Amino acid sequence: MSNVNGYAAVWRPGNGAQWWRSGMTVDEFKAQDLTYFHQGLRLTALAIENGRFAAVWRPGSGTQWWRSGMTVDEFKAQDLTYFNQGLRISPVKVSQHGLGDP
Repeated sequence: MSNVNGYAAVWRPGNGAQWWRSGMTVDEFKAQDLTYFHQGLRLTALAIENGRFAAVWRPGSGTQWWRSGMTVDEFKAQDLTYFNQGLRISPVKVSQHGLGDP
């Protein structure tokens, strides 16, 4: 058993590229996501804790949108909008820390 420092993950069999970064500000995350998006990678996991972003990207294609800092009502409305556009939630993490403006 490893020392508990705030990181947890599950690894499953897979192939292809995988990149992850943590501790990013919202601006660093936006820039990194755009870079990876243009390289053909898509977000597969996203967490926000105390205003810092952690994310995992893997090969993918098509549309990808992300939003953070929403209230539950804003989240419901955004989910309905994206659902009607054919998009589905991939990962979601709810944190009492880091809610509001990231």
